[in-house]
Amino acid sequence: NAAPLGEYLSMHSGYVSPVAPVLWAVHEKGDMPIFTKNMVDRGKGLELLAETGNPGELADTLVNRGYNAGASAIPDGQDNIAPLFPGETYTFSFNAKPNQYLSIASMLGKSNDNFFAFGDSGFKLAAGNNMRDITSKVMLWDAGTEVNEYPGAGIHQGPSEGSTENGVVQPLMDVNDGFWWPDASQVIKVTIHKNKN
Repeated sequence: NAAPLGEYLSMHSGYVSPVAPVLWAVHEKGDMPIFTKNMVDRGKGLELLAETGNPGELADTLVNRGYNAGASAIPDGQDNIAPLFPGETYTFSFNAKPNQYLSIASMLGKSNDNFFAFGDSGFKLAAGNNMRDITSKVMLWDAGTEVNEYPGAGIHQGPSEGSTENGVVQPLMDVNDGFWWPDASQVIKVTIHKNKN
C-alpha cells in the first residue's frame, strides 16, 4: 500500500525554485513598459528575462526609452550576482511620485518562460511611510516563448532552449498546460517602503 508513503511525501516535499534577479521600472498611468496582457511579446528583452533570468537587455531597453528603470541582481549581504534562495532578499530604491506606477519582472527560476510581475499596467504608488506587503499584487505570467514542462523538473528549464509557443504573454493560470504551479505568494514576498518625504 503506497498511499501512506505518498501522503507523507506530499506533506514534506513540493515545488522549489530560485527567484531570478528583478527588473523594475517606474512609469505613468496607462503605460505598459514590460508587456501587454494577451499580446505577443515585443522582443525587447522579456524573452531573455523569462527564459534565462537575465533582466539586463530589458532594463537597457527601458532606460533607452526614457524610463526610470533598473535591475537588482545581488542578494542582500552578498557580493556577486546570484538568484534568491529561501530566506534571501533583493533590495532596490527608486525615485517616484504618488500616483506613478511601478512594474517589476523576475523569472521563476525552474520554469521554461514563467515570470513574476504585477499586471501589465503595474502597481500604483501612493504616499505613506509605512512598509507595505504588496505580494498579493504579484502574479505568475507565461511569456509564451517556450512550451511549459513539469514544474521544477523539465529538461529545458532555465537557460536551455525548448519548444516555442505562440509568443502571447498571459497569466500562467490561463495557460492550460496540465501542470500545477504555485501561487506567487508561495514563492516570493514583495514589500515597499517610502524612504523620504
